[in-house]
Amino acid sequence: MNHDDNGRFPFGRPNSHRPPRLAARSDAFVVGVYPSAFHISWTPPERFDTRSPAQKRFPYVAALAVDVEPTVFWDGKKPNPTDEFNRWARAVGFTAEMGTAQASGSNGPSGAGLVERYLAPLGLAPEHVSFTDAVPTFYVKYGPKSQGDAILQRFAPIAKELGVHPGSLPERPTPARLVRDAVETQRDRLRDELTGAAAPLVITLGQEAADVIRRIVDRADGAQARLAADGYGRVGEVQIGSYTAEWIPFAHPGLIRQGGAWSATHTLWQDAQQADT
Repeated sequence: MNHDDNGRFPFGRPNSHRPPRLAARSDAFVVGVYPSAFHISWTPPERFDTRSPAQKRFPYVAALAVDVEPTVFWDGKKPNPTDEFNRWARAVGFTAEMGTAQASGSNGPSGAGLVERYLAPLGLAPEHVSFTDAVPTFYVKYGPKSQGDAILQRFAPIAKELGVHPGSLPERPTPARLVRDAVETQRDRLRDELTGAAAPLVITLGQEAADVIRRIVDRADGAQARLAADGYGRVGEVQIGSYTAEWIPFAHPGLIRQGGAWSATHTLWQDAQQADT
């Protein structure tokens, strides 16, 4: 397929499909919403940086999405972020004329949080878990302090002057549109991945992932239809043909990471898991 169908990242890397990460033995199968990105901290050449001396102590863009994450639910550790940066820099031909950059310190928070706050309480080793996303390509969010605004307002105008790709990533759809698109275009892939792994437990992360799974399986019952504090973490069941598995829909690690009510709800679930062991 033409990678430009899914847009390109700043500096030009294609928004390519991120394949699933399938374990040789799957004790669980985790389904997220869509891939994250590899981020760099970037500052343009001096002539383009009109900030005050105090502001120039910090990167011009602290976390700029420049490629799809190296593996689904990357933890920001393996592969090493510096190695990943060097691979990216070679791929785009990054030079000093394009500014200064390094791997951002914000890579992999969802992957790391998934291991610590979801898999560990369930007694699951990451090497025995398979991972995928409902949609295999990255979307960018727009709005105040968003990645989309950073690309559009701070990177793209300078990129044109530097002669590099300004980025053309697709905007994140509404939840309803994302679910509909995933069901229409990814149903067979997701069913094949789930039945192929034959994991006894399916974990979905986020309401959209739960909605997609509910609509692509033959049967889904017992678990929450809408994520809520009351009944959070309740175990249900899904079925595809002769394959059946327990199913737990959770809030997404990105939402949990923001703190507030969802973080408190998930912490209560974690505490209950520990009390049961």
